[in-house]
Amino acid sequence: MTKKRYSSVAVEAAFITAVAIVMVAAMNIWHDRSQIKQDNKNYEVEINKKNTKINELQQELSSKNAEIQRLETSLIPFRIIAFEKYTGSEQEALRKLANEIKDLKKATDIPSLTLMRDRIRTIKSKSDYTTLLVFRPSNRLSIGSTAFIVRVTGSSDTRIKDFYKLGIVMLQSELDIS
Repeated sequence: MTKKRYSSVAVEAAFITAVAIVMVAAMNIWHDRSQIKQDNKNYEVEINKKNTKINELQQELSSKNAEIQRLETSLIPFRIIAFEKYTGSEQEALRKLANEIKDLKKATDIPSLTLMRDRIRTIKSKSDYTTLLVFRPSNRLSIGSTAFIVRVTGSSDTRIKDFYKLGIVMLQSELDIS
């Protein structure tokens, strides 16, 4: 008579327990593997988005560097003039040159007037019309006071056709400006 190898109840129970543990462990490993695969896919999507953003930022940086290079190149003549005229650091020389250019611009700016069309007022008396025109300076320079006196003579069909900047008046008949 041959003796069974696994005849003991304790050995059979241990064998069943070991198989059950292996099966539970295999299921946990399978589940974790699926979860890890899903996480990896999500991370790949995030990495691709970040790589795209990095590429966009690198292109933007490249274009900004090209713009800086272009501006630096266009600044070379001013640097040369600043170093020829002024002493000190590059920033100080350029600042002094910029101030000189601003002063020259202020000296050459010609004040001009702009008609404020919403502030035109016309007053009619028995024989004539008086029109009040309000102007404002088009730059920050002081222009003092300015008066425009226009006297229109002619027939009853004389009228102002249009009014342009700086008091230029177009009439259909005679115009006497004093």
